[in-house]
Amino acid sequence: MIRCICSDTRRNCNSLINFTDKSIVPDAINAGWQTSGSMRVTRLAFNLFTDCAATAYSDDDYPDVVELKYYSVSDIFCCEYAPYFIEAIKLRYPEFMKERKKYEKL
Repeated sequence: MIRCICSDTRRNCNSLINFTDKSIVPDAINAGWQTSGSMRVTRLAFNLFTDCAATAYSDDDYPDVVELKYYSVSDIFCCEYAPYFIEAIKLRYPEFMKERKKYEKL
């Protein structure tokens, strides 16, 4: 079962990721159902799914390819979903999210 924090991405999850060949669908970011919030969710999902940002082309042959500038941390995380995004990162990279010893002030 696919879980999404945003109702728009939950309803349209199958248009974001091609589960048959395990790839993202970059053009989905331009779909008519996308909102500013669901675009942030989609961008983080693409990053976590592929472990990299989408490729940007300056070629007229690729008019619908997503622009990289919207994949910065501030463009994705500056919204009400930020706490959930942190949890998604913890799930994706559990080996880096172990409890660490806290340093005391001297």
